[in-house]
Amino acid sequence: MNKNESIFCTIFFLDKYYNFPVLSALASFSWADMHVVQAATVDKPRVVTEKDQTISDDFGSASHPVSITDGRTMAVLEIAPSAAADDKGVTTVNSNTINGKFTQPADRGFAEAIGVLVQDNYPGTVQLADGLQVNVDATGNRYNSAGIYLDGADVHKDPTGEHDESEAANAEWEKNGRHISSKTVNVGTGTTITVNAKAPAEKAGDYVNAQVLKNHFSHMTVGDSVHLSLHTGPFNLILQEVSRLFRR
Repeated sequence: MNKNESIFCTIFFLDKYYNFPVLSALASFSWADMHVVQAATVDKPRVVTEKDQTISDDFGSASHPVSITDGRTMAVLEIAPSAAADDKGVTTVNSNTINGKFTQPADRGFAEAIGVLVQDNYPGTVQLADGLQVNVDATGNRYNSAGIYLDGADVHKDPTGEHDESEAANAEWEKNGRHISSKTVNVGTGTTITVNAKAPAEKAGDYVNAQVLKNHFSHMTVGDSVHLSLHTGPFNLILQEVSRLFRR
């Protein structure tokens, strides 16, 4: 084919098609050079540690959620501090489903059950896909549970001795010159988040702290048409909130 000759491509749109010329100089490519990344459905939790990653896998399904029974793994998908170099770093989650089933073992006095956890020292932005479905189904005697949880402060430090997350967050805020974290989580349009926090069978649990969205001293944006659902079983002490957003 000469340099100035044209080839024709056919594009189909439902029951119609259109022919149009494309210059051969612009249409030279090989199918062998094209790399298509196929999303997979995985059955294990993941901690993202590499910088500026795009996560496309689905985590579990409605019939086969990711099963977490060790009492130590806190989340189905966890974003570590190393996943962004600074506040310009972006971790993109293009998953359709993040579905976890947590069972607290009897030998663990306390546990966490979270869908997406962004650790307190992560400095960047986490972009969650539109239409994402997050489901957390947890059973235990004494635990915290959340659909999406981000911390802009290390709430595990206990300067007051009162074992209170808000007190710890306040202390971190003061220490950081009264500035909140640069961390941002963007919850996409059409997201559905469900948290079902249950007690052990046939008895009341001791304690559960359950939220669908939880933000301690960070930035969170939430798109339109987001559906949040929270259910708890019988516990002696229940802290139950659809959203818990702490910000100065």
